Amino acid sequence: MSRLAALFLAGLLTAGAAFAQSTFYEAYALGLEQARSGQLEAARESLRQAIELRAEAGKRIRTYGLNFIDYEPYLPLAEVELELGRLDDAEAHLAESKRQGVADASRLAPPARGVSPTTNSWKKVPASPPGRRPIRASSAAM
Repeated sequence: MSRLAALFLAGLLTAGAAFAQSTFYEAYALGLEQARSGQLEAARESLRQAIELRAEAGKRIRTYGLNFIDYEPYLPLAEVELELGRLDDAEAHLAESKRQGVADASRLAPPARGVSPTTNSWKKVPASPPGRRPIRASSAAM
């Protein structure tokens, strides 16, 4: 093996080890940023890595020094999985989020079955204008 190839291989192994040893809060922050930018598969992996490194959610979790974060990886993971059409995984992570009791309760509605994952159905839908009733699926078919 040439010297250059050996150095390249050593660099890859070092970079892989550094990634595997990243902290829960780095993986969590990266996952949230990836989700915001639409990189859903990458966000899912980053959030899952954060959970592997620290499974317990909480408010004001110390990261380092005097830095604290509200750490709730299960809810954003459920939202990403819903977007990807992984409803069973989304429901499981939503249930875990509820069990740990850290996330805002108003965001913890179970995903609807049969909803297209491309519709962003997990986002809040604006209320109907005053004086109008919402359209129901049964009345729209008439």
